[in-house]
Amino acid sequence: MPVQPATANGRPGYRWGRSGRVFTYQPGSEASRRAAHAQAAAQGRATRAAELAREDASGGPRAIRYPHTLDELYQRTLRGRIRAVQRAAMGEINPILARMESAERRAAAARTDSRIDDLLHIEAILQATYDTWITVSTTGAEGLYYVATSIDEWVTGGVDRAVSRVLGIPFASGGLAEAQIAEWVSTNVQAITGLGVDALDDLQMLVSDTLATGKPTKVLRDEIMDRWDVSYSQASFYARDQTAKVVSAVNQHRQTTLGVVEYQWSTSGDGRVRQEHAALDGSIQKWAEPPVADLRGTRGHPGEVWQCRCVAQPVFDDADKARLIAEAEARKEREIYILQESPTVKGEITNRSGFSDWNAKRLAALKAGDPAAVGLGPSTK
Repeated sequence: MPVQPATANGRPGYRWGRSGRVFTYQPGSEASRRAAHAQAAAQGRATRAAELAREDASGGPRAIRYPHTLDELYQRTLRGRIRAVQRAAMGEINPILARMESAERRAAAARTDSRIDDLLHIEAILQATYDTWITVSTTGAEGLYYVATSIDEWVTGGVDRAVSRVLGIPFASGGLAEAQIAEWVSTNVQAITGLGVDALDDLQMLVSDTLATGKPTKVLRDEIMDRWDVSYSQASFYARDQTAKVVSAVNQHRQTTLGVVEYQWSTSGDGRVRQEHAALDGSIQKWAEPPVADLRGTRGHPGEVWQCRCVAQPVFDDADKARLIAEAEARKEREIYILQESPTVKGEITNRSGFSDWNAKRLAALKAGDPAAVGLGPSTK
C-alpha cells in the first residue's frame, strides 16, 4: 500500500499521511526499508479501521463530503490578506481625507493647490501599496499549500472509506496528489496577486476622477470603502470557487489512479444547489465523459464549473452502484426538509439568481416522487 516518504532525526523513513508516526530505516538496508514501509502501511490500516468503526457506531459520513470548514478557512485567509493591505493603506489615507473634508467644511475652494497635493499624495500611497500587496500575495504560498494538502487528506479519506467498504478491509492510501496541488497553488498565487492589483488600479482611478471632476471628498471616501467591500466579496467568491476546484482535481486523481471509471454525482443538498446540478444529483457519470453542467452547455465534473460544491462518489461495481442509487433516493427526505425551510422557497428572500422559482419546483418534484429529482431518469412531470 503506498505510504509517504519522511525523515526523523535525520534518518529516512515512511509514514502514513502528514501526521502519522515516522518509521525510520537504516540507509542501504533493503530489509530495514521494507520493514519501515510495512509498519507505516499497518498504521494506516489501523487508523482507517478505527475511523470506520467510529462511523458505523455513530452513523457518521460514509461518503465524500464537501470540505466546508476548509472552504471557510481559505475565505478567511484571503479576506485577511486584503484587510491587512487595506489597514496599511487607509492608515495613511484616512488622515489626508479627514483634512480635506475639514477644509471643505470651511468652504475652501474645491480645487486648491493643497487639495491637489493631497490627492496626489493619496495616489502615491496607493502606488506604494502595490509593492505591499505583491509581497503579501506572492509570499503566501505556504498557506495555500496547507489548504490544498488538507483538502487532499479530506478527499483521500473519503475515497479510502469507499474502497474499504467495497473490499471489506481497511484501506489507507498515502502520499500527496503533488502535481494537482502544485498546479493549484501556482494558479492561486497568480490570481490572488491579480485580485489586489485590480483593486488598487480601481482605487487610483477613483482618485484621478476626483482630481478631474472636483467631486466632494466624502464621495471619494465612500467610493474607496465600497471598492474595498467589493474586494472582500471577490475574495470570498474566488476562495469558494477554488476550493471546489482543488477538491475536484484531487478527487478525480485519486479515483482514476485506483482504476475507477464511474462516479455518482452528489450535491450539497441545500437550497444553494443550482437547478442543473440538482437534476444530476444521484446520477451515474463517467470520468471520461463529463456531463453538461450549466445552462451554457459547458461540460464538467463536480466542482469544475463556477461555485459548484458537488462531489463525485466513486463507483466500483454494480453492487456499489445499486447502493449509491438507493442512498440517493433516501436523501430525498432530507432535501425536502431543507427546501421547506429555505428562506427563498418561503418567500422571505428574493434571490436574484432565480433560486426561489426552481427550488419551489424541485420541492414539488421531490414530493411527487419524480425520479429525475434525484437524477435517476427522465422527468415524468
